[in-house]
Amino acid sequence: MKKEQRIRDIRFEYWKRNRTVMYNKIINHFLEWPCHTVEWLPGKLKLADQECYVQQLILGTHAAQNEPNYLIVANVLFPEDESDLGGIGCRSGKVEVLRKIIHKGVVKCARHMPQNTSYIATKTASGEVHIFDHIKYPLEPVPDSVLSEQEGPDLRLLGHRTNVYGLSNDKLSWSKLKKGRLLSGADDSQICVWDINGTPIKNIALRFTRRFTVHFF
Repeated sequence: MKKEQRIRDIRFEYWKRNRTVMYNKIINHFLEWPCHTVEWLPGKLKLADQECYVQQLILGTHAAQNEPNYLIVANVLFPEDESDLGGIGCRSGKVEVLRKIIHKGVVKCARHMPQNTSYIATKTASGEVHIFDHIKYPLEPVPDSVLSEQEGPDLRLLGHRTNVYGLSNDKLSWSKLKKGRLLSGADDSQICVWDINGTPIKNIALRFTRRFTVHFF
């Protein structure tokens, strides 16, 4: 583990020294907890009376034990003129948290539905996949101390085995052709497919439509 950490530190230092020649723009935003998943939401919104636009992204936390985890939707401000890296007329590059939704356990992966970006699927350490209609949630989360069993995701998708702790091999992918169809792969060697079309979003559990087992030789 020490050797792996040393390699990661060397790679990070190499990246940090050369980042100014690798990218046109770098935005720094320090998170309270590590984050295993980041995804930009499509589309951008022009801000009135400002020379900039806002684009949203989704994040997920991996908090310390006994600390709450969150699914986060944030706004990032960019200059309207991409060549204007200084951001004249707006606070270019500022990351503003728009919505924090309490998540039961680590957010291992988060992906939005292409046909309806308000729907976000997340992979949990328990093996379940959770669906959130994030625009229905308040801007500030319910305090963790009063979070009840009735509160949580809008939909729970079942199929993976419990205690799936692998991070690198956990994948989520919405179908771009069929609205509401979601595929998930994990370290339990299972590939699950769900179809949430016609399913009422009321914090209910939905079993997979199809499931495949991957065998390694």
